[in-house]
Amino acid sequence: MVTLFHSLIDTTQTFSYFDGTLDKDGKEVLIDKFQIPQNGLYIDDSIEAKYCKFDTVQARPLKYNQIPIIVLVSNITASSGEIAASHFLGQKNVTLIGAKTNGLTSSNELYYVDKGYSVNLMTALLHDRKGKSYHVGEGISPDIIVDFDYPENIRTFKERYRFTLEKKSVFINKAIEFLRAKGI
Repeated sequence: MVTLFHSLIDTTQTFSYFDGTLDKDGKEVLIDKFQIPQNGLYIDDSIEAKYCKFDTVQARPLKYNQIPIIVLVSNITASSGEIAASHFLGQKNVTLIGAKTNGLTSSNELYYVDKGYSVNLMTALLHDRKGKSYHVGEGISPDIIVDFDYPENIRTFKERYRFTLEKKSVFINKAIEFLRAKGI
């Protein structure tokens, strides 16, 4: 998720997970700390990555990585989209614009049971580099909120998805307005 954005991220530690464990002082014990390699070489030892030949990827450096970055999010931004956004949370040149994300900010683990069956269990919750641990179903709040109301007849995710895409110009215009206010 982050390989393409490697050169835009200003730290090697962007997020981790919290599984509910507290230390002797009552502070959260963080697990699965995601480390961005300084050399841009991403290695994934999973069977899936090896099968798809994505087990080793070299990120390319960018010439200009101090430019203002706008990350657009909405309530249809979920799971891996939320993790991608979390890589940028708290970075000085980054602004999240949009609506609160969907809230699928958990870490899941696949446990094999028997006879080809498995169970995918939520085992931890996102902890961003700003120090926030997210609750079950809690989405990421943007820095600048785009206000628009959903019609009462929208009830399913698919309907919400279509409506949000139809309104994408509202998000883009808010980003342009923000950049113009900064003199960019």
